[in-house]
Amino acid sequence: QDGDISASFSASYEMYFTQRMVLQPRLEASAAIQEVERWGTASGLNSVSLGARLRYEIKREFAPYVGVSWTKLTGGAADMARAAGREDSAVTLVLGLRLWK
Repeated sequence: QDGDISASFSASYEMYFTQRMVLQPRLEASAAIQEVERWGTASGLNSVSLGARLRYEIKREFAPYVGVSWTKLTGGAADMARAAGREDSAVTLVLGLRLWK
């Protein structure tokens, strides 16, 4: 609405250990051209996230997974988070089920 411009980048790769066990490392990053304080967005690189998921394909269409992700806010976004009393980094555990047809 206000012409605020931001972008995100995501990359992952699937590494097969067996025909059913797959490790998927991931990289994500987000950036913005201008600061939007109400969204906690600063200009420049705002966050970087690294993670990995390990899944077991019981069938190709049904695969439970477990993973871990580390996210770090950078620059002005980290400053805004700290000023609001929040942490600028986090480690999360991910559990899920991949379903597709």
